[in-house]
Amino acid sequence: MKSKIATLLTLTVLTAMIISSILPIFVNAQNNDLLQYEWTMPGATGSLIYSTDGPAPDKPNVLWETKIPGLNFGSQSGDLVAFNGMVFARGTGALYAVDAFTGEIVYTVAFAAGGGGPMGGGGAGRIVKVSDTVMVVGSDGYDIATGTKLWDGSQPSGAHWIPEANLFVDGGSPGGGDAWYLNDPMQPPVLLWDNSNTMEQEYLYAYGEGLIFTIKFSTVHAINATNGEIVWEAFSGSFAEKANAYSKGRVFSGGMDGKMYCWNATTGEPIWTFNAGSGYHFWAGRIAVWEDKVYSVNQDSYVYCLDAITGDLVWKFKGNGVYYTGHAIVGGGKLYAQTGDVEYRDPDTGMRVKDQYVCLNATTGELLWELPFGVAAPSGNHCLAYGNLYLQPATTEETISNGVFSRRAIGETLMCISGQPRDWSMFRGDPTHQASGDAGPTNLALKWKFQTGGVISSSPSIADGIAYVGSHDKNIYAIDAEDGSEIWSFETGYKVYASPAVVNGKVYTGSDDGNVYCLDAKTGTKLWQYSEPGDIDWVNWGALQSFTIRTSPTVVDGKVYVGSLDKTLYCLNANTGTTQWTFDSGGYIYSTPAVADGAVYVATATGRPAARLYKLDANNGSVLWSKMIFYQRGPGPLVPWATPVVAEGMVFQSIDGFNHYGINATDGSTVWTYRSINWAVIAASPLYAEGNVYIADLFSLVSVDAKTGATNVSDPNINWFAFLGREIYTAPAYSGGKIYVPTMIQALYVLDAKTGEKLSFAEMGELVTSSPAIYDGKAYVGGWGGNLFCYEEAPPQIITPPTPPPTWPSAEEIASTVINKLPTNPSANDIANEILNQLPAYPEGPSADEVAQATINKLPAYPEAPTAAEVSQAVINQMPEYPQPTVVPEYSTMDIIILVGVAIAIVIGLVSLFKKQK
Repeated sequence: MKSKIATLLTLTVLTAMIISSILPIFVNAQNNDLLQYEWTMPGATGSLIYSTDGPAPDKPNVLWETKIPGLNFGSQSGDLVAFNGMVFARGTGALYAVDAFTGEIVYTVAFAAGGGGPMGGGGAGRIVKVSDTVMVVGSDGYDIATGTKLWDGSQPSGAHWIPEANLFVDGGSPGGGDAWYLNDPMQPPVLLWDNSNTMEQEYLYAYGEGLIFTIKFSTVHAINATNGEIVWEAFSGSFAEKANAYSKGRVFSGGMDGKMYCWNATTGEPIWTFNAGSGYHFWAGRIAVWEDKVYSVNQDSYVYCLDAITGDLVWKFKGNGVYYTGHAIVGGGKLYAQTGDVEYRDPDTGMRVKDQYVCLNATTGELLWELPFGVAAPSGNHCLAYGNLYLQPATTEETISNGVFSRRAIGETLMCISGQPRDWSMFRGDPTHQASGDAGPTNLALKWKFQTGGVISSSPSIADGIAYVGSHDKNIYAIDAEDGSEIWSFETGYKVYASPAVVNGKVYTGSDDGNVYCLDAKTGTKLWQYSEPGDIDWVNWGALQSFTIRTSPTVVDGKVYVGSLDKTLYCLNANTGTTQWTFDSGGYIYSTPAVADGAVYVATATGRPAARLYKLDANNGSVLWSKMIFYQRGPGPLVPWATPVVAEGMVFQSIDGFNHYGINATDGSTVWTYRSINWAVIAASPLYAEGNVYIADLFSLVSVDAKTGATNVSDPNINWFAFLGREIYTAPAYSGGKIYVPTMIQALYVLDAKTGEKLSFAEMGELVTSSPAIYDGKAYVGGWGGNLFCYEEAPPQIITPPTPPPTWPSAEEIASTVINKLPTNPSANDIANEILNQLPAYPEGPSADEVAQATINKLPAYPEAPTAAEVSQAVINQMPEYPQPTVVPEYSTMDIIILVGVAIAIVIGLVSLFKKQK
């Protein structure tokens, strides 16, 4: 029997290993199918239609985020592009090639300081794909795969690329008007024609039918792409340099007069004009064209969708309001655009609005989702490729220096939003514990809750649509993340404090029975277990039991890192459970180790006056550095419950008592120390997001700059603090510009990450020490009542305005309509007939007599004109005879009771009579 069990376990392990090895093959195959959908240049194509035929995400699930120092913004040349499986972005003095599916930087190309390199001194160097292997950056050619420079070009760095004609065309600067022909991508382009006399300072080169369509102030030109001669010109009547596109024989441009124009591409004849309105209604953004519809953002705060054939309004969507409109992009039946900009002031209130980025149904204009940030203005740094949305989240800052006003976009993060949810695969989301996930709900609504048999103090992990969580009822549960139904459970030997980690189809978790378990993620079958000494008696000691956060496994690069109360950090083989190495820390390990850049960071409870933070080599466990992190005296036990967080070359560590540290990850030196107002058991790990650190200061959440920190909540250098009035003992999470903060006293808050404003909260009805997990637009968190809660976005409140009472035309207005339809010198019957034709349309309007009198009063005099009485009589004579309605008598309740009683009495009498006759 034992041999059969051993054989079965061996086969199970082998099956899991085979599945984990072939799974990447299927993932790569799916990615290869998506590689055909590229965004090879600003505007997507030479026609500048800003749309793609490929798929696009319908949910704001963040696949990855990568920091690009000095990420470019502010002109069309700064637009993101994507091809050959990479996304290309401009940073400070360099071009960055980023893996489209992982966010890893593939290579960088450094340029000369001072802006004189191929990117152009004015920041006008565009990135375009000119062949399968060659791209042009500014003026020069580069190998796409490696970034190796191939040739120096003579065309201006800001020249527009027209792939359909293999032309670079320049006209946006004095002296411009040249076309450069690219015959061989391995060689620089050569001058084809020079039309600088007529094309100087032309903008937006949209191509179609062998013609180049440009805008010069208020004039649209159609230029022969072969020789540069002007074929036709059309006057728009308004300055219109920002919007121009070609599609299916039509040229579209938008002006500052609020009008959108459409011309025949062959002749220049106007086809239609749409007027958004006068005043603050100009089209300063690009035009997107998709499936015979034209899309553009207007400064009246609306996104417009027009019929490309007729110019009719299909729909419009009201955003917060924009200063620089940038451009909308369309793909997969969805439109993406910035519709809110902090620079914009509401014309009615004079108040600044909030940043807003939206995804709309491109057919109906329905809002699908929104995010609380913009994209770098003015061009809008976003593109669609490989089924994903790539963008630069940013806000705009205004400054005045020496009396000179300027504005700049703030944001150095390149973000990928995918239609597929990103796994929250372990405690705090990933090995670095940055706790950043998919865009979660803003307005919380309970979707479901799952009841276990004990307290849930651990945090859930979610992968492939399944939520995994441990409970004090000794079980690990797998729950359908969408509907909350149980898939499987696995019983351990004691309470489960640890959060599971889910990697490559396996679930890893610890239990207070002293074991680390590896389970099959789909079935819950045990693949292996590792027994560690573990000090259960210490766990159950006094107040410690209430606040214990068990060390959760961190899994990365085929290794499992887990701490124990035997003072040891273990590194196990993720496939077999065998020991790779161990490290004796000299102190109890309560917090979860963090892993980043080949190093493991772990905090240990070594007793007063300080804990110790270690940085270890992830491969062998050797100490790279260690440092004491000091407690402040307090009434309770002093333990480093909080997990270290690693980001931006820093380690952020909170510790019992008062202190929170920002530590240099390279050498372990303290960069800054924040001291809480009140002594507290600090179990909440810091949260890092977008260059800021968020610290739990007992009843408040405080935001500080990650590099400089702050000394306390009164320090003017803090970004903000939000007083919640409830103790924060659990680490918050970040998602899409929002922070999710669970409080000990039964609530989950959603805060604006930039301002600390409370956006919503949910009363949970039980104590909370579980950290939230964000996955696929939902937030998951456990409670002491044994419930795992799932919150989704609350449906929008649709307020239907009351239907206004009907209004009817007056007798005089009806009479005017009647007279317009009468023959010359009408008879009484003629007038009566027309009155009867009009009256049914107004059932509660004036009477026939009133209309008859009004008609006679308005009719010019003529012989034998009928009187009003004659017309009224004629109306009566011509009216059809309506059947008299059946009058249904109305009865009161008492009437009904009496009638029922009489009926019963009659029945009884009849029955009695029948019996007598028998």
